[in-house]
Amino acid sequence: MASSADKVIARARAVQMTQIAGMTRGMQQAMELVAYYARTEHLYTRRTGNTELTTEGGLYEATAQKVVGVVSAGMSYDVFLSLVRAGKWSFLWPAMMAHKDEILQIIVDAGSLEPGRKK
Repeated sequence: MASSADKVIARARAVQMTQIAGMTRGMQQAMELVAYYARTEHLYTRRTGNTELTTEGGLYEATAQKVVGVVSAGMSYDVFLSLVRAGKWSFLWPAMMAHKDEILQIIVDAGSLEPGRKK
């Protein structure tokens, strides 16, 4: 028979796993949303369509210590677009910053045991 301490530890682990699973789903959703915003809200004139076709967001890593998302233009020259001419064609970071509150709230809500509650 499990002791009270064992039951508390088991419950804490279950809660942790629920939060990690939620934050993993939230990060995936948030990064997909950033990619969508980056594809649709850039300020430059589209010439090839390459950035719109290859820009993706997703989950990179999820452990008990961290959940990491990534957004990429999926091209060898996406860094060039972000850095050349003082960021004239930058579109990934500006999309993330323009919607940072919404993105963070998605992740917080996904990992919360009480969605919608501000932490």
